[in-house]
Amino acid sequence: MVLTADPASQSELFVNAFTVAHETQYLTTVRSADSVTRWLEEPTAEGATSTRILETTKRGDAVASARRGIRSIPRGGAVVIDSAGPLEAVTPSRYRSLLASLSDAVAEADGVGLIHALGTDGPRSRCRLLTEQVADVVVRLETTVTDASVENRLVVPKARGIGALDVPIKLALTDRVVVDASRDIA
Repeated sequence: MVLTADPASQSELFVNAFTVAHETQYLTTVRSADSVTRWLEEPTAEGATSTRILETTKRGDAVASARRGIRSIPRGGAVVIDSAGPLEAVTPSRYRSLLASLSDAVAEADGVGLIHALGTDGPRSRCRLLTEQVADVVVRLETTVTDASVENRLVVPKARGIGALDVPIKLALTDRVVVDASRDIA
């Protein structure tokens, strides 16, 4: 699964919920392992399960570190790659190979994977297109900021084998993820 979002959004709430639900191998490419550990230990991480954190940037080659890290997905557990940007900066053939290794490791562990792919206002790179093409599920968090409000919608444009959603889901994102049905008129 790929979660795309603006870097200034509350998308980390989804990543946090993912780690709470599964024993997780967490690969961080931007933040330090200590920073991720502190964040996951915050009171909002209710019922947190075991999470092993690997800081891929400290080990030189981020792709090689990620490749080593995905070998340690817990049986029936999860792997989180947060965020995809530094890994997507390599050549498309090298990145495609990493995605294939990730897919194989997730299948072998009978687990799940989440790639946190933060976006920019510019065009998507060739490797970002690969990220979205290879993923079975693409979830996009859209955040609209006005003078009066911050509105969040979750869009699922791709869900291979299970069907994508045909309408966005309104969300209230503060310290947790809540579906906002307050403005729905039946």
